[in-house]
Amino acid sequence: MTNDKRLIIIADDDADDVMLITEALRDAGFAGRIKSVENGFELIDELNGGSDRADLVLLDLSMPRMSGHEALKRIRSCLKSLPIVVHSTSCSRTDISICYRTGANSYVVKAPSYDGLMQNMKSIVDYWFRTAALPPEIA
Repeated sequence: MTNDKRLIIIADDDADDVMLITEALRDAGFAGRIKSVENGFELIDELNGGSDRADLVLLDLSMPRMSGHEALKRIRSCLKSLPIVVHSTSCSRTDISICYRTGANSYVVKAPSYDGLMQNMKSIVDYWFRTAALPPEIA
């Protein structure tokens, strides 16, 4: 189990995806808090003015109002150390390259099955909350 004070923000406009990701995180052993936002503007508002400090962001690329690409650029202009994992259906080399160049810490293609999704979430939780050494403002 992970520290139940951790907060993951899921930035995804698809309510079904948010529900499945949340369920997969729980099934993968994440006991912390989960919030969701539907677009890049809401994500930035939550990161800048939310009452809680995020420990990890799962960022979809295809969102209305402000895409994940644009949100990533804006977030990295002020929050350099927040772990951001792009979680997208796109397996485009261009998308992957752009995301890493603009500051994504990882890029994970959404799995086509629930079992695959749960394995991905378990890997993400294990890596970011059990394996990686994080800076003090995140740890």
